[in-house]
Amino acid sequence: MNAAGEWSEVTEAMAVPSDVLRAVRRTVDKWRDRVVDLSRVLISIPSLSGQEGDVAKALSRAMDELGYDEVRVDEVGNVIGTVHGVSRSPGVVLNGHMDTVPPADMDKPFRPEVVEGSVFGGRGLAITGRGACDMKGPLAAMVLAGAVFKEIGMRPARDFVVSAVVLEEVGGSIGSSHLIRSGIRGKLAIIGEPTSLRVNLGHRGSVHMDITTFGKAAHASTPEVGENAIYLMAPVIEAIEHLNHRLPEHPFLGKATVAACDIDAFPGVRNVVPSACRLSVNFRTVPKMDEAAVISLLKETLGRVFAEQSDRWKVDMAFNEGSTYTGRPFRTPKVMRGYWCEPSGAGFAALASAVQAATGRDAEVGFWRFSTDGPCFFLDGGMPAYGFGPGDETVAHSSTEHVLVGDLLAACVTYALLGILVT
Repeated sequence: MNAAGEWSEVTEAMAVPSDVLRAVRRTVDKWRDRVVDLSRVLISIPSLSGQEGDVAKALSRAMDELGYDEVRVDEVGNVIGTVHGVSRSPGVVLNGHMDTVPPADMDKPFRPEVVEGSVFGGRGLAITGRGACDMKGPLAAMVLAGAVFKEIGMRPARDFVVSAVVLEEVGGSIGSSHLIRSGIRGKLAIIGEPTSLRVNLGHRGSVHMDITTFGKAAHASTPEVGENAIYLMAPVIEAIEHLNHRLPEHPFLGKATVAACDIDAFPGVRNVVPSACRLSVNFRTVPKMDEAAVISLLKETLGRVFAEQSDRWKVDMAFNEGSTYTGRPFRTPKVMRGYWCEPSGAGFAALASAVQAATGRDAEVGFWRFSTDGPCFFLDGGMPAYGFGPGDETVAHSSTEHVLVGDLLAACVTYALLGILVT
């Protein structure tokens, strides 16, 4: 894309055979209730991070009943369903996560309702509930898309894989990273996070860090005999704020940023001058700005604040620790990498053509404000990875989370057409 917002490389569109398009549309329209019902079943099952087991069973059961050629659950609990292609070679990989954030103040989070979309400013009907767009609804559309081929008497051109992964919401791409390490590959990966049916090309990353300052404890009645670690943190907070002016910028994703997000003191007693203070910061990084660059930048900044007195502070990566619902332990940095996948090549041409055929309009492109598992497929798996999903990202995690039924159906058609076009 150039400065005028035009694509510098024009990708030749792929034609969708009219008889195939009619057959796919007719099938998905006929399955409208099945798409809605599966979405509601998935939404009704609570699945916080690390507790995705029941949703995994529901997805596995649905894939089996729909005639997938292979359905398996791997060591960490990811569900992988495969429809064999005419060529038994890697083709389309659809990806979505099974875990959701907590319901917070959402009304009826696990009792999904079908309501008029006009309640949310949309058209047609909408499904409510936690995970409606992030990502229970998109997963339902993916699973049904894989069943379309058998219904219309065709095989996808290559193997068509639907992957439902664990532990995305906690950061660190634990489920998708395992998927890639286990050998899952494709000619094209689609991340089904909500995009409002746009084609998303990437996003900034997220790196969580902890900064600790060290003072000397004392009774609060005689603070002069101690050294207050909170006061030592004050110039650090100011330096972190000013650090925003020095961070790099991506031409389309915008600037990298850093924000102070949480602070606590130790021992945390009201009448004790604290001996330590910890500040949690979150960097939003641009592509190629990894955690090593973030650590180096923080150490340089704190070195200036404390005039190289390295015993007064430390910088630590924040980690996720726990176990998957299958009992497999994990400890991984709270890092979601940024990435940008150029809108070019056969994969993008196939997606743009499928979107146009399914929606009747040219594909619009954009990017996410949040982070996804896309870098696992693009950076680690070496495949083009674009975002395309039903739902509006601005309602994900909110008390008004929902997904339009029309968007689910359009996504389902698009996903199925990709199986035909990616040859």
